[in-house]
Amino acid sequence: RFSNLFGDGQFGDDKNKGSALYLKTFSRVYIDGCTFSTNGCSFSSGFGNSMYDQEGAALYAKDAPLTVRGTRFLANRSQGLDTSHSEGGGVVRVTGSCGATAFTNCLFVGNEVVHAFGNTTQYKSDTGGMLAASPSSGTVDIVNCTFAMGLATMTCGPAAVAVRSGTVNVLNSIFYGNTNCAWNTAGFDIHVAAGATANVSH
Repeated sequence: RFSNLFGDGQFGDDKNKGSALYLKTFSRVYIDGCTFSTNGCSFSSGFGNSMYDQEGAALYAKDAPLTVRGTRFLANRSQGLDTSHSEGGGVVRVTGSCGATAFTNCLFVGNEVVHAFGNTTQYKSDTGGMLAASPSSGTVDIVNCTFAMGLATMTCGPAAVAVRSGTVNVLNSIFYGNTNCAWNTAGFDIHVAAGATANVSH
């Protein structure tokens, strides 16, 4: 169980990535039957606290293919700034050489990605998503998962799944009760960036 783990708020390095679990350059990582809860930045903190430009509040993986099964991501909270400052936020962040990463029978409930500053005019953030993926090789597969009651207070980021680049496949999954703030122009559930691909079925 990974709970109540927080980054130190530093900008421009890896200290704000993967507050609960940080993975980089592995041949394969297996995560089975785990719970990630209330990691990232505190729900008692609003806009403008020091946890800005955060990537992967619960889990950050770069060039580390994942096999994640039967795992729960509950009430984690991430902050994002904009795409010029980071690779993209997300409560779970998967990027780089992913080599057929798969999330199977996982539960994402009550997670939030919040805009790092109140100035949404200056900072156009699309770094939302309970799961934000940008595979440079291979795919990210989401199978038999549930994304529920997520919130994105970004400018144009989704509450559930952000496909930043590459290909993401979603099969037999449930999206329920996800929502965005009033100034967010993205879809509640899935946002696909230009040049990226999402294959969604059942």
